[in-house]
Amino acid sequence: MTPSPQSQSMSISNRTFGVPKRRPKVLALMAQMAFGTLFLGVFSAAQADDQPVVTLTIHPARIEDSASHQRLLPADPDLKRGNAAVVLLRMPWEQQRWMQEWFPKIRDVSQLPPGNAQVAEFPFDRFAGEMRRAAYLRDADWNYPVDDEPLDEILLPDVQGMRSFVGFGMSIWVNQRIAAADFHGAREGVLVQLACARHVGRAQFVVNQLVAAAIADQGLNSLERVIGTNGSPNLHHAIQLLPAGLGRGIEAVQWNSVIEERSLPNAHGGIPKAGDDASWTRALDHWLERWLSYDEAPSPTKSAAIRSRIVAAAREAFAKEAPPDLDLASASDD
Repeated sequence: MTPSPQSQSMSISNRTFGVPKRRPKVLALMAQMAFGTLFLGVFSAAQADDQPVVTLTIHPARIEDSASHQRLLPADPDLKRGNAAVVLLRMPWEQQRWMQEWFPKIRDVSQLPPGNAQVAEFPFDRFAGEMRRAAYLRDADWNYPVDDEPLDEILLPDVQGMRSFVGFGMSIWVNQRIAAADFHGAREGVLVQLACARHVGRAQFVVNQLVAAAIADQGLNSLERVIGTNGSPNLHHAIQLLPAGLGRGIEAVQWNSVIEERSLPNAHGGIPKAGDDASWTRALDHWLERWLSYDEAPSPTKSAAIRSRIVAAAREAFAKEAPPDLDLASASDD
């Protein structure tokens, strides 16, 4: 097919996959106008009629002889032994001044277009280099203490940190490369975003899968800007090589039920049965005491107030749709 010498405008409908709703992009391919999608959700949902439309302008570009080397994820033979999680978690510790001065701006600057003065001055090369090294490592073991209980106390600040560094920060870095017409570097930046999203998604928790999906979506935003810039190479081959998925959605759903059971007090024999008022009351009181202790000493008065709010919310919900065996009028608070 011979591409038109004129720039072409293409409307690309967004689609929603998984829970919560997100929008993996349907990517415009250069010249040939083929399409590819990157699915990160577990289940696909029907496309809504009112979904927003992304309009992307693409430009004619021949397929280079080296197209097979232009990837958006590292080729398996290029992966090296090592734990990417260690590399990613180590990044901020030698950059304390940067963390104070520049990190608070990272999200806002990532929303600015290539060529903006704030984008140009944003220092991120040091982080980009470390994340590129992580992208080319084969494994990512986040070493969460899944054998400890309760599981709902496992801390996950690293997950949101990865969204800031890999999602927002690398988006800025890609924009810097686009402004400099360094399309090889811009493509490599997208590769780093997608590869590190895959690393975040190697953990077994639902939160990690959702953040991995968000990071990958930011990577696809970056890719749209790259291929929508005049002079960008034809990335048809690279997009066609993207896999069907990057995360561990099924495993995360399975682990979610385990987390609930191994976080609920007194549930070692299984979650209490419906109607077992005494067991559910003990579990709730234990849970309230544990969570209140994070902020202050447990207070019977405060626990009672929270229980009352829970009871009021439950009665309101059951008033709209009560189980068939529940007599709401005679039911005790327990």
